[in-house]
Amino acid sequence: INQKKKETEKVNIVAKKPAIIKRIEADQGVIVKEHNNYVNQGDVVISGEIYLNEALKNVVRASGKVYGEVWYKSQIEFPYLYKETHYTGKKKQVYSIKLLNWHFDLFNFRPYKQSKKKEQVLVKHPFLPFRLVKETQQEVVIKDEIYTVDQAINEARKLGIKKISEQLQEKERIIDTKDLKVHVKESKIRLELFFTVYEDITDYQVIDEAKLRQEMEEKKQLEVSVPNFHSFCVFLALILLCFSTFSHSLPLKYTAS
Repeated sequence: INQKKKETEKVNIVAKKPAIIKRIEADQGVIVKEHNNYVNQGDVVISGEIYLNEALKNVVRASGKVYGEVWYKSQIEFPYLYKETHYTGKKKQVYSIKLLNWHFDLFNFRPYKQSKKKEQVLVKHPFLPFRLVKETQQEVVIKDEIYTVDQAINEARKLGIKKISEQLQEKERIIDTKDLKVHVKESKIRLELFFTVYEDITDYQVIDEAKLRQEMEEKKQLEVSVPNFHSFCVFLALILLCFSTFSHSLPLKYTAS
C-alpha cells in the first residue's frame, strides 16, 4: 500500500546534488530550468505544478530524468612494490594427506601453479601429526611489480578512474580527469584527482497540495485587498487635493493697523 501511495504521490523532480544541467528528459510536468543552468541540491528542474496566467490549474506527478555535470575529488595511494592477486574463477576440491611439513594431494593430476586454499580436517590422529584434509582450492594469478614514481602515478590514476567508473550507472560517464597534487613518499605515492562526471542527478520532492492551494488562496486574497487599499488611497488623495484647492480660492482679509 505504501509503495502504491508513493507511485501516485504528486512530485517535483529536483536536483540530487549541485551540478550544471546537461540534459533534461521530461515525460510529464513543466521544465523550469535550462541547459547549462547551475543547480543546487533540491532545486526544482521539472515542476509538477501547472500554472496558467499565474493561476494554479493542476498538480501532477512530474516524471523524467535530469543529467548534469558533477565533480568529485579522490585520493589514491599506490606503492612502488605492488602485489595483486587475481582469481581466475577456477575452483576444485582436493583431498590431501599432511604429516608435519609434508603434503601430498590425492588424485590431483593437474595442480594449480598458484592457489588460495581453504582447509577442512576430516581425520586427525590424536598423538601423531597426521591429518587427512579436504581443501577447496581456487586458482589465482599473483602479480608482483616494482614501479618508478612516474609509473606509480600512472597506475594510481588508472585505479582512481576504475573506482569512479564502477560506481557509474547506464548513460553515466567520466568527462574529464585532472591530477591535482602528488605526494611522493618513501614506499608509495599519494595522488589527488579531480573528476568531472556526467551523471543522473534526478531526485524527487513530494508536493503538499493542501499547503500549495492554501498559499494560492492567500495570494489571491492579498491581490484583492491591495487594489481596495490602493483605491482608498486615491480617494483620500482626491479629497485632500479638493480641500487644498478650496482653501486657496478663499479671499484673503487684511486688517489695517
